[in-house]
Amino acid sequence: MGAVRVGITLVVACLASTALAAPAPSVVLRVARATAENRARFGAGDDPVPARELWPVHAKRGAAALALGAEAFALFPAGVDATWELRISDADALRALGVTLDEHGEAIGLLFVERAGIWRAGYSCALCHTRQEANGSVHVGPANAALRYGDLLAGAYPDHPRAAAWRGWGRGRVDVTPDDEDDPLRIPDLVGLDSATYLQQSGAVRVASAGALAQRIAAVLARSPVAAEAGPAAAGALAAWLRALPQPTPPDAARRAGATIFQSACARCHDGPALGGRRLVDADVVGTDGAAARSSTRGTGAYRVPPLLGVGSRARFFHDGAISRLADVLDPRRFSPAFSGGALGPGAVTGHPFGTTLDGAARDALLGFLGSSRW
Repeated sequence: MGAVRVGITLVVACLASTALAAPAPSVVLRVARATAENRARFGAGDDPVPARELWPVHAKRGAAALALGAEAFALFPAGVDATWELRISDADALRALGVTLDEHGEAIGLLFVERAGIWRAGYSCALCHTRQEANGSVHVGPANAALRYGDLLAGAYPDHPRAAAWRGWGRGRVDVTPDDEDDPLRIPDLVGLDSATYLQQSGAVRVASAGALAQRIAAVLARSPVAAEAGPAAAGALAAWLRALPQPTPPDAARRAGATIFQSACARCHDGPALGGRRLVDADVVGTDGAAARSSTRGTGAYRVPPLLGVGSRARFFHDGAISRLADVLDPRRFSPAFSGGALGPGAVTGHPFGTTLDGAARDALLGFLGSSRW
């Protein structure tokens, strides 16, 4: 079987450091939401309706720019993906793959894209960065920790040599590197983008301003086969909207014992308004799996210190999502080969020894402090 291009472009998590391309609006791009009606029409071979023209996009200011940014998050295609076309009409299959369907049956983050009279399935950054709560509401910003993109790929290409590896990604992990290495990473929450210094788990992209974030977004859109006409206006609006996105509540300062322990044990690395996102730590010091830090395409030899804002409602921990409970991050029993609580299967989960030497009372106080920060 020929090579299969793997990797989903996450407009924030996967922003590449390519040069900003000049806008060249030459083709009118239309999109349609992946509503229940449109998914059924697509499955029957009919055109989705209603269609909407996206480009050309003109620069906006203030509230109009934020509105454009919200629309870009939900509707601007980062690309098309033929594998979704096999499942997009089947609501049960989408739910099994972790796609968020709202109360009206719309598949959040999936859409239909038309150019030159041909409709294809596409995706926006909302696919990975929205979460459905227990009450059915859709929350923008938290990672979609239910997404099983590897299962989608393995189902579409069951005989591919990497099919078994794709199935091993599990929930909430995607491999975004444009290489043949298998290094799936945890989908990050959209936290602290107004104060972040680095993006990507390996810190391969440095951003210190809204302009720098907009440039990275524009670079991603410019590489997309369907979004090359976006230009800097849409990217600038999306960057402004992301930086203004409502954030989780900070840890409860009234939990003084935990706050004191945090300052002495954690704050050296987890600093700033988002409690992280501003520093890199050598992969050998972190001690977790080093594949992503040493990737041939995005490796820096280090990992970005993840923001801890909202960590109380986070579903996966560490860059590779190896742990699914905050308590296990600080529990030294996870170093044992007999540990059975790992998100990727039984066995030791090594690395990040920080906080694991605290006594039980101190650990509980720290967990209470951190766990109080929620979306």
